[in-house]
Amino acid sequence: MRRNELVRPWCAVLAALALMVSGCGGGGGASEPPPVEEPPPVSPPPPVENPVNVKLELLTGKATADFADCKYRDGAVAQAQYMHLVRMNVYQDGVYLTDAGENCKQVTYDQESDDWGSLPNTVLPRIRKISNGTASLAAEVYWRGAVFSGPWQPIAPQYPSGFQRRSDGSAFIIGHVGASSDRGFQVDQESWAENRNGRVPGLFLYEQTNGIWLSDAGGHNLVAGSPGQPVVRDGVGRYPLFGEELKNPAAFYAPHDLEADASGLLYLIDDGRIRTIDADYKVTTLDHAALGITGTVRALDADHQGKVHALAQRGTASYTWHRLADGSKVDFGINRIVMTEPLGRVTFTVVGDSLVVSERPMGGWAGRLYRVSANGTVTPLTDENAVSQVQHVEYGVDGHLYVVLPQGVLIARDFK
Repeated sequence: MRRNELVRPWCAVLAALALMVSGCGGGGGASEPPPVEEPPPVSPPPPVENPVNVKLELLTGKATADFADCKYRDGAVAQAQYMHLVRMNVYQDGVYLTDAGENCKQVTYDQESDDWGSLPNTVLPRIRKISNGTASLAAEVYWRGAVFSGPWQPIAPQYPSGFQRRSDGSAFIIGHVGASSDRGFQVDQESWAENRNGRVPGLFLYEQTNGIWLSDAGGHNLVAGSPGQPVVRDGVGRYPLFGEELKNPAAFYAPHDLEADASGLLYLIDDGRIRTIDADYKVTTLDHAALGITGTVRALDADHQGKVHALAQRGTASYTWHRLADGSKVDFGINRIVMTEPLGRVTFTVVGDSLVVSERPMGGWAGRLYRVSANGTVTPLTDENAVSQVQHVEYGVDGHLYVVLPQGVLIARDFK
């Protein structure tokens, strides 16, 4: 066989391969390699909303307190200023804030001024109202009027620590003397001795005049409580007028967390114990053992059905949620870094079948919000130390969650 006969078949194969490589390009010359197809762009995953963090925004005031510069200013909520807020109530017509003025150097109780609180750079405790974007005065804690000579003088608390409206248009305010919310409402005897004159821990009744709650004309609006050492003592409520003798008078230590159930019965905490005040102002301390309560009761809250709930602290981070209406309870614990200071402020609010709880150490400002489910499961709602200086949390009838700071209020709208 000839050599070119052997080569000819291979040439045919090579020619066929060349045509395959050139594809549709045709023509002579060097062929271009086929374009490399880029993979389709990968879309970034949709943002995942963190179920732990609750969205809080500043409703009014400021997020950081400055007690060297306490100011009182009404008007638009964005410009309103506060002294030292301790608690709030939410009604259909607005938000009511208890502005006690604790820690403020400008707070005065000077009874020799013609108009208390009118002296330069002085302020008085009061109840504030936020409605329709405006902050305004709702109640004056102190009676304004002429100062009587002699031993008799109007009676008032040093600091208000709770507020409740009544169906007849009047309102109750409770207050204490020689204590503070920062210290867990524990009385400091030196402070009490300095401020006891004319100031009594107890429950006070206020009547409305021109839309503002004021004490009565004589300044004797104390309906439960009596002068003397701060103690827990049950008995008759109303303080006698003008030296009348009152047998078995009730007395208070440092009452706070005023709530009312659906029937109008008042509940409050006094020296770690739950006390009630009925329509006749009779004061009764509840039997904790009969209720299955152990430890110290730290906070109260009434849900939207008018049922009162209590939070008792059993240990450093151990709590029990008590539903007083049916006697049921839920134990839970909060896992956190052990605080070097004892707890100064613990507060909670009922949200449906769960709680929102906040705790912070005595003398400290760090804080965090937690949700506690009906079975005791605890879930953080904010990052560690994301919310500081929490004084009170309240789930309003408007469906918003409010967080009270000393000089401002945060809000989580449409909280579920």
